[in-house]
Amino acid sequence: MSDVTFVISRALSRDGIDYSISVYRRLGGFFAFWECKQCANQGSPTEPLLDRDTAIGKCEEKIEEHHGQYHNGQLSAIGGL
Repeated sequence: MSDVTFVISRALSRDGIDYSISVYRRLGGFFAFWECKQCANQGSPTEPLLDRDTAIGKCEEKIEEHHGQYHNGQLSAIGGL
């Protein structure tokens, strides 16, 4: 197993529902996890990607899908980067 290093976390809020994204780095690149704080849904990690911003973007896409399916509204960044 390769070493994993924490890189950054980011908080998002949409319609009063909070989400978090955590980005990590390992030998294969950057990967990220997301979590919905209201329903405690933790999304699968992204595949290893070449840069942190792409990993964050992939998580934001998954959050959009989750929010559209289980909640309603427009995403807005509230912290992190």
